[in-house]
Amino acid sequence: MMVRLHGELDMATSAALDRALSSAFDGGGGTSVVVDLASLTFMDSTGIAVLLGACRRAEEAGQSLVVRSPSRPVLKAFRLTGVDQILAIEPDEPLAN
Repeated sequence: MMVRLHGELDMATSAALDRALSSAFDGGGGTSVVVDLASLTFMDSTGIAVLLGACRRAEEAGQSLVVRSPSRPVLKAFRLTGVDQILAIEPDEPLAN
């Protein structure tokens, strides 16, 4: 399953993503869910919390969560918070330090 995000992921929009990801993992079945961030322009800590919660639910369901194409600012936020060590991230370009 692929979830493509557009615009901003913040307190106002995170609940909708949380519901979508919860329903994706409730079905089980060993599938993976890819969250495509290529068109995301902003993410705050609420969005990061939703992705971390989804990662935990995926593991509990025997599934996987992959975050694809985060922008440089989002990737920087992931690195600063250590989230890049928890989430499976598929960047558009190599992850250089």
